[in-house]
Amino acid sequence: MKIVGLCASPRAQGNTRRLLQRFMQTCETLGATTEIHSTTQYRVDFCRACEQCMRQGTCPIQDDYLTMLPKILEADALVLATPNYAFDVSAQFKAVMDRSHAFLYYSQALKGKYGVGLCVAGHWAMTRKIAAWCGQAVWLCGGNYVGYAWGVSKVRDKKGFVNEKKVYAQADRLAKKLIKEIQTKKQHPIQAWLRETFLVSKLRKSFLRRRAEYPWTAEQFEK
Repeated sequence: MKIVGLCASPRAQGNTRRLLQRFMQTCETLGATTEIHSTTQYRVDFCRACEQCMRQGTCPIQDDYLTMLPKILEADALVLATPNYAFDVSAQFKAVMDRSHAFLYYSQALKGKYGVGLCVAGHWAMTRKIAAWCGQAVWLCGGNYVGYAWGVSKVRDKKGFVNEKKVYAQADRLAKKLIKEIQTKKQHPIQAWLRETFLVSKLRKSFLRRRAEYPWTAEQFEK
């Protein structure tokens, strides 16, 4: 049982990473193997919209994204963590997701995996929604959405959370829920129905119709 966490904060040891570490430590006590990968360790450039990934299944950008991708694909579950910047995910998080458009989203490559979102901010506004969206990003790519946890930093740029005991308790409960769902291979039929009905079926129809233009992506929808 392997859980991979992505910390998309430009601060290597900020509160976003602290919340992610607490979550992963709880998972380890329940028998999981965990890894944390930080965007501070990798250089992930912005997507250039060249669409080579959609046509050929390869990316021409020579950076660390393709080093990160196998680590994502080999996990049983993903924990996606970001700070709240301007009421949205960080630029680092968005860069990773944009580069994953064909490799995870169009290919629905996270089928059977589980996803959790974490978010930390200096203020509560939108933070809960951003945390939820991070977990739902795994759902968009074919996986099962488990839930989210979030926290507000006590003092900007310093260690600690407002209501820290409550924040960590929330993270611990979510970690236990994630482990249980992995162990029992819990299915989410409503999530699967919504994804197939309102997303995948439309993508499939579009790309099969444009097979000549996007052969690699069309092939993913035939698997």
